Amino acid sequence: MSNLLSQAAASGRDHDLHRSDFQNVLKSESLIRTVFVDVTGHIQLETCRLEEYWDDVMVADVGLCQRLDILRLARSRYITSNYARDRAVQYCHTYFSLLCDMLDKANDLDGLLKALIGLEVFGISWFGQSDPLAAGAITVRHPVYMLAKLREPNAYDDAKFLPVVSPITVNSSADKLFYHYRKIKLQDKPSTSLLIYPASELSCRQESFACIEAISSALSFKPDPRSKQRAKLITDWAISPFCANQKHQRTLSQEINFLDIGGGTGALLSEICKRLVQDQRQILTGRKFAWSIVDVSLQDVTRRTRSQDFRSHMAYIDYQPADYADWIHTQDARKQCTYDIALICRLLNNMSRVVIEPSNDPSVIKELASVRKRPAPEVFLPADCLDSSLADCISLVASNAYQRWYYISASLIKRLFSWFILCQ
Repeated sequence: MSNLLSQAAASGRDHDLHRSDFQNVLKSESLIRTVFVDVTGHIQLETCRLEEYWDDVMVADVGLCQRLDILRLARSRYITSNYARDRAVQYCHTYFSLLCDMLDKANDLDGLLKALIGLEVFGISWFGQSDPLAAGAITVRHPVYMLAKLREPNAYDDAKFLPVVSPITVNSSADKLFYHYRKIKLQDKPSTSLLIYPASELSCRQESFACIEAISSALSFKPDPRSKQRAKLITDWAISPFCANQKHQRTLSQEINFLDIGGGTGALLSEICKRLVQDQRQILTGRKFAWSIVDVSLQDVTRRTRSQDFRSHMAYIDYQPADYADWIHTQDARKQCTYDIALICRLLNNMSRVVIEPSNDPSVIKELASVRKRPAPEVFLPADCLDSSLADCISLVASNAYQRWYYISASLIKRLFSWFILCQ
């Protein structure tokens, strides 16, 4: 027992150490360009000054240089104020005003526009690799995410309120898109989270998730903070009725065979089984759980089953490190099914197709934004709503309390988004 406690304490110190790397950057005006990670969870941050970031796109226009300097000053005041809300409004207004102007000059300043969209987004890579396998952003630093927090500053952080990102990579010729997935808490004051994004490209999706699991384990004890909530819904609405129906039809076997594709540390599966043990003991009479877990890398699931009461309900655990698609094709070739219940939540999410559909059609914009009894939708653009002449952000149609994101993308930007409209 003392051995386990000492290992847990050491792991906790490692988590604190890695989070402090990000916290130190938050105290400075440096930008994170890349986060390097290895399979053991060791991380290293590559940073740069904002001036160095713009140097990559070679801005020669004097007027644009002045606008970028105004943006730098607004960002500096926001950071040095310890991320005060009034400074956030000024920074967001400066950022979105510049972004709107850049949209009109997209053909001539494509590199600068991409850099502006990719501001405060960084790549996540294995040590020794230059191309990002995943991407990240910090909530209090990203001006688009901050927009969602202005009307509802106490709403919980969630990566879905910045659904897609595209970091600028110096040594890569191709622009890559990454979609929302996970948040990791970094600090409480100010409330700050690291948002994690897997690659949208299916061919490197599995390697992307392996990289994400490595950085998640380096920063947090809880790779799946919502496992209890999801387990309750899945158990109450699907698994309990299924098991009850089995008992009614007398088709019970000695084991309840679970398959969890993308099971990770077994957090969701263990919570489902615990709920069955707690609330459905009559269904489990004489039966035990058999786990088969498939994931891209081998992880420790035994800590989920260490309690004596829970272990008495376990038959066995089979963990198979494998690519999801390869494993499924292998099972399909065998034409066998030995599982009672398959959890494919992670499979559906991790193998989904991510696409941005641009639109400049005012009628489409109006429909998406649910604009009623209002003038043209342009009045809701952040550059107008955050104007300093307004007393507050009353006219800002942005609230992440409702969890509904709609975004508009100018056709000139192609794959990259331009601005978001978050509607009630």
